[in-house]
Amino acid sequence: MESSVISRLSQSKFINLILIGALVCSILSLILFGVVGIGRLSEFSYDYGILYKAGRDWLNNTNPYLNESDNIFAYPPNFSFFLVPLALLNFGMSKYCMALLNIISILSIVWISCLTIVKNSPDNSRLKCLLLASFIIGNPFTTHNVWMGQTSLVLLASLMGAWHLSHQNRWLLSGILLGISSFKPQLAILLFVWFLLERNWKILVTSLVTFFLMSYYPLLTQGPVEMMRLWIDDGLGSYLTVDVNVLGSQHVVGLASMLNAAGIDVPSLKIVGVVLTAILWVFRKRFNSYDILGILFGISLTFVSGHDYDYICLIPLITSLLIYTKDRSNLWVWLPSLIFLLIVPQRFVRVLSIPVLNHWRTLIVVTLSVLVLLSSLSYLRAEETDEGLVFQGGK
Repeated sequence: MESSVISRLSQSKFINLILIGALVCSILSLILFGVVGIGRLSEFSYDYGILYKAGRDWLNNTNPYLNESDNIFAYPPNFSFFLVPLALLNFGMSKYCMALLNIISILSIVWISCLTIVKNSPDNSRLKCLLLASFIIGNPFTTHNVWMGQTSLVLLASLMGAWHLSHQNRWLLSGILLGISSFKPQLAILLFVWFLLERNWKILVTSLVTFFLMSYYPLLTQGPVEMMRLWIDDGLGSYLTVDVNVLGSQHVVGLASMLNAAGIDVPSLKIVGVVLTAILWVFRKRFNSYDILGILFGISLTFVSGHDYDYICLIPLITSLLIYTKDRSNLWVWLPSLIFLLIVPQRFVRVLSIPVLNHWRTLIVVTLSVLVLLSSLSYLRAEETDEGLVFQGGK
């Protein structure tokens, strides 16, 4: 049973009013700092400008992957499904449509996260859902994604939906959402590997069909071979050479980037991420199913690839830890401490001019992932022990 103190707090009308107030404040924070832009020096949706230009290029039947500046477009051709319709609007209206898409994604993330909590931790679920919703909406990664017009929120909502629906045997919708998520392959790849290991061909085939259906515009105007060649040669080829995208950059996350910033030249560790995913799959019955997606995100952000705004994808890990507070009250100390360290503004660390310190969040991701792994193992062991005692008593 969860700590009696937490149980009493969850029943307090005063505490519930504070939590509702926190949720309102997080919404106001998102509006003021993520849309209005109080204290921002850049323009609203400045990253989205690159995406909008790519959509215009597709409409004009030109190559969206050719750019002489550092603002390289490298999304796969299925992202044209979003960009071509948005490019039909003027930029002023289009960027607010992108903001609306991000807000819909935030609501979806909150909804799926709360469903997971209610199902697996019904005691004090109201308190936990209010806490988590406030964090999802008001944390700086969400705010930054909305302000920049970035796509990590859409990616997270798609993958969470694909995972959630796959466990309800709704393979068609799950496959469609998995196919949508492929517009950020560096973050979606491990879930594809997972379904491949499970030999879940229905979801995988549906996702492949979804990819090509979403790529309808470049398919019609460029053809399948040229479409993929342009993306791989001009898009990815240019993207990986830009300074802000190379290992060691303060905006590139993961262990390899941290080591490169420390002066230790290491190759890409993507294969390590795939191997760890395979090991996790082999021992999958020792973990709760709702923990798997969060752990895969932890592996991705440590060994595969990502940028600092992609830390929003840690929401499933944080959700799991909130669930486990029902059995491990010490997590009420660990979780706020780690979240505080996670959201410390990078500019406060950057002034020290020590490159490797700019990657402190990699250690936080590893810690969160290990905590979820250990909590999941301990929970299932306790369940097995309880079942054994009940069985012996029944005899």
